[in-house]
Amino acid sequence: MLRIIGIHIWLFSLLSVSAQKMEQFTEPVKLNSNINSPAEEGFPLISYDGKKMYFSRTFHPENTGGKLAGQDIWCSQADGPGSWTPASNHFPLINNKNNNVVIGQSRDGNILYLLNHYTSGNYMEFGLSAWDTASKEAPVKIDVPGLNIQSSYYGFYMHPDGEVLLISAQMEKSKGREDIYIALRDSNGIWQKPFNVGGAINSSGFEMSPYITDDLKHIYFASSGRGGKGGVDIFISARRGDNWRDWQPAKNMGNKINSRGFDAYFTIHNDQAYFCSNRDSEFSEIYSSRVISKKELEALLPKAVTVYFSLNSYIINAESKIILDDIVKLLKENKHLKVLVSGYTCRLGNEADNLKLAEMRSYSVSDYLQIYGIDDDLIATRTMGDKEAKKLDKVESIQKKFRKVTITFKNL
Repeated sequence: MLRIIGIHIWLFSLLSVSAQKMEQFTEPVKLNSNINSPAEEGFPLISYDGKKMYFSRTFHPENTGGKLAGQDIWCSQADGPGSWTPASNHFPLINNKNNNVVIGQSRDGNILYLLNHYTSGNYMEFGLSAWDTASKEAPVKIDVPGLNIQSSYYGFYMHPDGEVLLISAQMEKSKGREDIYIALRDSNGIWQKPFNVGGAINSSGFEMSPYITDDLKHIYFASSGRGGKGGVDIFISARRGDNWRDWQPAKNMGNKINSRGFDAYFTIHNDQAYFCSNRDSEFSEIYSSRVISKKELEALLPKAVTVYFSLNSYIINAESKIILDDIVKLLKENKHLKVLVSGYTCRLGNEADNLKLAEMRSYSVSDYLQIYGIDDDLIATRTMGDKEAKKLDKVESIQKKFRKVTITFKNL
């Protein structure tokens, strides 16, 4: 909420939403040659037990159809923390000359969900399939009504419980070249028609590589239509309550995860994230990053900042503007931070007037931050008045230090 000091007009944004929490991540690390090759790697997916990584390779000479055929599914075994064995594509029942990708795995690890419908003679059709890893039979088609894909670019992610399917495709009522849809399976095991998740996520560009967290509360996806650091950036959106059609406006994942190149296919297992990027090479490669713990984030918080005011004034002076400009820059560059703005006064005057003056000082600082681009959601104000000043002597050299506002930083 923006208060115009002196006119006492309060403006409310009808579209305002509470700030969604966004995890912070360590600097990404490119995985070694057991995973990445001179070819293109994509679609990383960690098994639910964390023991396997499935991913795709394109333009690899050892792919089933050779270098210029489609994508193959490759798999690597966990070999200690952050370490993986050399990957293999020995999956004769699910790798062929077409595009083969793992799009999900059941919680028990027995079922792999796969891109496309496998037909006889190495042919593929739009759609998705399920494959029992103990079976010697071909994957079985999953029928989703209304899956009317209208272009050759599409993708899926199946939640481990097998009841929520994310789709990226151009279909009926798409906003852009590729939108994100959700299909739900009902209590009778029947898939319902996909629905578009709406403008909080979809744009006039393309949205792709959707992934939903295990608790079904957050979607990660890549977009070309929301600006950002590169041509395609990774974003996150949080679901509001239990409503599958109501999502908070997408937030860019920031400069650590996103680069000036192509960044997509973000997945997360426990506190470890994996995604694809071509930031360092011609073709995309797989990177990993770790969620920074709450304790680590607390240790990294900036120190509190103080700005001072003249006696009986809530007008921000030139020196304080320089300090507040630095805070604006800091908040814009660190999307995980919010601030608490606390207004104080000296002990001169009566308590009621001092409370009002302290409030106006905190509002002045809050308004300044908002005017220069900081969301109201990220700013809380608090009125302290003269109660701290009253604990000390009345001398001016002490009391002038309480004509202030302190800005304290917190994590979202």
